[in-house]
Amino acid sequence: SDLHLEIIEKSQKFSELIIVIGHEKNKIQELCGDKYKSLKISYVTNEEYSSTGSGYSLALALQKIDQESLVFMDADILYTEKLFFDFINRTVDSISVKKQDSFDEEMVKPTVKEGTNYLDSLNKTIDISHSGIIGESTGIILVKSQELLQKIKAFCNQKKSQGIKKYEWEEILVDITPHHNIEVVMTEEKWAELDFPEDIVRAQELFSEQI
Repeated sequence: SDLHLEIIEKSQKFSELIIVIGHEKNKIQELCGDKYKSLKISYVTNEEYSSTGSGYSLALALQKIDQESLVFMDADILYTEKLFFDFINRTVDSISVKKQDSFDEEMVKPTVKEGTNYLDSLNKTIDISHSGIIGESTGIILVKSQELLQKIKAFCNQKKSQGIKKYEWEEILVDITPHHNIEVVMTEEKWAELDFPEDIVRAQELFSEQI
């Protein structure tokens, strides 16, 4: 959306935005073009989007990336400038988490390693009564170290060698967390995920001044 492009470009932290497209790819390319103000936009097509997962889409995008500092994120989210700017200015590998008072089965729910602020687990299936749940993942991840980038690429390459394409980006991080610390960054800023029609209504209320 224009809101994504506006916030990312305004941060002045990125020279290029890579969008993984599949469903209605031509429409997305027409809407976003190849440049937004100072931000270059390029595309990677996941022709198998209907039968693969977000992890596979990430793997396709990473084929175009060699620098260690990057952000990857879900496209079906809305967020404030402050949430994004505060998060991307961090200096360590991090995952953004929205503070929540209640949980449901659709939320991607993170837990942290005992006595730390480092990511431990991350999934939808964890029992919502689990005392270790700290919030809901916003779907925004900051990669600052070459070590984390190489671990992500290694996981994706292993899946490729196994002929596996259906996996989510959350699975990648969960596989890495036992051997690499990813700091959890809590936010109380406005944020919304757009999975269902009712989510769109809620987002329009939350972001009425921005949409």
